[in-house]
Amino acid sequence: MVLITFKEYLVEDRIDFLLKKYHDIDTDHELRTAKIERTPEGIIGYLAALDPTPNLKYLDWLLNQYKKKNFRQEDFIRVSSLLQEFEHFKSKIPQKDINQYKDLVYLRNAIQKAEGIVDQERAGYPTDHEGAIKILDKAGVIVYKILTFAAAKFYAEKTEWCTKTRKNFDEYDQHGKSPLYVVLVNANNTRRWQKYQFHFESEQYMDVDDREIDASELSIKFPALKEIPEWQGKEPWCTSNKTFYKRFY
Repeated sequence: MVLITFKEYLVEDRIDFLLKKYHDIDTDHELRTAKIERTPEGIIGYLAALDPTPNLKYLDWLLNQYKKKNFRQEDFIRVSSLLQEFEHFKSKIPQKDINQYKDLVYLRNAIQKAEGIVDQERAGYPTDHEGAIKILDKAGVIVYKILTFAAAKFYAEKTEWCTKTRKNFDEYDQHGKSPLYVVLVNANNTRRWQKYQFHFESEQYMDVDDREIDASELSIKFPALKEIPEWQGKEPWCTSNKTFYKRFY
């Protein structure tokens, strides 16, 4: 007969409860080529490993965030780190109930305030890196084509991009066949730049918080994005040569 502790009993009981609550959880927002857990049992087990608390008190919130498609399984390291930081700084954070945080961005902002970080815009600065090619520098727009993981990690600093880890970078890059691009824009000719990451093959255009943006709106505001030769024909919003429009219309 195998005896279990009362704490283990509570954890098992909690997981059983969550299995019933999230029996219909799906993986529709995951990349089709990714190796992921797909069953409710597998997803709950996967996300339970992210919870730094012994009684899994954050697991319900995590599952709710995943169900709302606020992160993917590839974001394991980012989410795990965020929860560990929340647990570490919780004594300095006014709102200690994780269920009151709308998403990971709100949670991260609370942690930043606890650390004394008040600038939540996370400015990016156009510093060159030997592992990237600058393919545009015009009219307040700088675009880098990322060639190496070192460059991806460098430009992912102060962002929530999963490509700051080798495994995720390799999955996106696919040996250079599916390059990442880092886009920096400056509307007011100041030292403050906004930073984005583009990946055409997976149709992901993300801000520093790893939230999807409307890239067509960005190209309207910064028309220079339509002038990059290797972007022609990829999407209508980044295409200046009208002969390519036949592909879309």
